[in-house]
Amino acid sequence: MVQRVLREGPFSMRQLAEDAGLSYGVLRAWAMGRRTPTPENLSRIADGFERRTERLHTIITELRQAAGENPKGEQRG
Repeated sequence: MVQRVLREGPFSMRQLAEDAGLSYGVLRAWAMGRRTPTPENLSRIADGFERRTERLHTIITELRQAAGENPKGEQRG
């Protein structure tokens, strides 16, 4: 599963490595199937995705506010 997520995910593996506190080389080795992550490292990948998601939500909110929309994407009155 981790191979598919790392190969097909809509993100930069370098940024995910930084967000997860892992090296890019290790993430790449997992994506290529050359190594297998430990349960602890799977948790770190999940943490990295959470950090990325939080940042994306902040950016989305800022863009919607700049466009005069409320946070759910609806135009204000």
